[in-house]
Amino acid sequence: MRKNNKKTENITDRKLINLRLSQIKFTTRLNAPDLEYKINNLKNLIELLEDDKFYNEKLGKQYLDNLKGENYNCVEEIKKDCLDLDINFQSDFKELTHNLRKIICNGNYQKAIEIGNKIGELYQKKDLIWFLIALSHDLNGDKEESIFYYKRSILLNESEVKYYYYLANVYIDIGDLENANKYISYALRLNSESVYVLEAYAYILLNNNKYDNAISIFKELLDNSKNYQIINRVISIVYFLKGVNYSHKANDGYLYNIDKNDTYNMIACIEKAMEFDSSDKYFKNNIIKAKNSLKMCFDLKRIWLLLITSLFYILNIPFVKFGVIVLMFIIFVSSFKMVCVLERFRITNEGTKLDNFCNKINKIFYYKR
Repeated sequence: MRKNNKKTENITDRKLINLRLSQIKFTTRLNAPDLEYKINNLKNLIELLEDDKFYNEKLGKQYLDNLKGENYNCVEEIKKDCLDLDINFQSDFKELTHNLRKIICNGNYQKAIEIGNKIGELYQKKDLIWFLIALSHDLNGDKEESIFYYKRSILLNESEVKYYYYLANVYIDIGDLENANKYISYALRLNSESVYVLEAYAYILLNNNKYDNAISIFKELLDNSKNYQIINRVISIVYFLKGVNYSHKANDGYLYNIDKNDTYNMIACIEKAMEFDSSDKYFKNNIIKAKNSLKMCFDLKRIWLLLITSLFYILNIPFVKFGVIVLMFIIFVSSFKMVCVLERFRITNEGTKLDNFCNKINKIFYYKR
């Protein structure tokens, strides 16, 4: 409030401040943002109240008339007469939650939690306020707190799909896939066609290595989605991760396909992945490597070693003859597999590329919150 030099205006300012404080104290508007930016003077306050409706029309009309008559003690008089009477406006809860959403959207989660709790004290049976408090805790990183409030909103309204969906997402965040699956299943019973719910369910299936089930859901979404490029990308990554599942991690940190059938399965999965996203060079390179690994190829170094040792033996050089015999014996005992080598297919080191793929899925999914 700007301070003015004129004494009368200063008095008016103080009265207006008292009115604001009274409004905050005795109605459910609390410190809602509308009182901060809508009310610049008494006229604005009266206009705001005239557009509203009171639970108790008689008392509300008296309150408004007193304000118009500049009877600034009216709030105290009302308090004296009706200590337990709710003089809140019918549109208060809707307006408060609307403004609370704006605070959440602005990223001021701590303030949203504080204001939400104040609103919750007055509207304890309103499931929406507990959901917004839960969402604020969720976005603020207080996962355990958010679980408590999401469950509270569910207790008050068991038919709201999004409450189960958001709660399942929190369980995904903390790695509790069992509970995530439990609550997303509840959401599916209520609405089996929700895109958001199906995406979350597919993500849970993916984390449980149920790749085919996840892919089938994504394909359904592909038919009904405008974001086909994003879903195509997700499906391609899931196919690749399915292929990785045929690999075995060795002590050196690399993922290998030891069995030929594993390599064939891996190739099939990558080819499927490329059907949905042919632009990924990483997929192309791995297909080439995998196919080459299935071919018996000559190791030129070992062939030259065999030829040189044979040459020394033929030349019959005395001081190297014994060494040549030993070396040739080792080569022939280990058979021609040392000449014709099948290289194991190696995917990536320490899973870093795979982690990047998982992160991409996380960014795509996280979430539509």
